[in-house]
Amino acid sequence: EDSGLSRRPSETPTEFTTRVFASVDADSAAAAALLRVYLRVRFRASPATRSDVEIARHAIQRLRETWPARAPR
Repeated sequence: EDSGLSRRPSETPTEFTTRVFASVDADSAAAAALLRVYLRVRFRASPATRSDVEIARHAIQRLRETWPARAPR
């Protein structure tokens, strides 16, 4: 909602999130890395690895650093 975009009826949460990341000037490599980790962890039988956690943490930090500041209303 804060992105200004609405989720389309046929859009999955992952598709919507990907579209939100694409619509702002945030680190696209970090967004892609976070998505890869999410999909890997979500759809495998074993728990997240230490590497998965580190990749996700780094990606989230990069997104925080590069996400555009919210414009005042």
